[in-house]
Amino acid sequence: MEKKNKFYTRHVIEKELRHHVIEWLATVLSLTGAVLVALKYKDGYPVWIIANILWVSFSLKHKHYGLLFLSVSYLIINIIGIINWE
Repeated sequence: MEKKNKFYTRHVIEKELRHHVIEWLATVLSLTGAVLVALKYKDGYPVWIIANILWVSFSLKHKHYGLLFLSVSYLIINIIGIINWE
């Protein structure tokens, strides 16, 4: 087995298949939710909320704190949006 260098151990995150699935599912749901909201469908908010919950779990697992902050912010914005929908 080949020894991994310092760059690899500090900057490369090895993900299991389930992490790839969560990442891509969150991506697809994020885009779907954004498009639905842009087209003025209220159903876009729950889709986007689910996506943000997936992003929060993903970013916590992989210690992506910028993504975590962004996902929590979008989650709050989407909750406000669904509450204020007219």
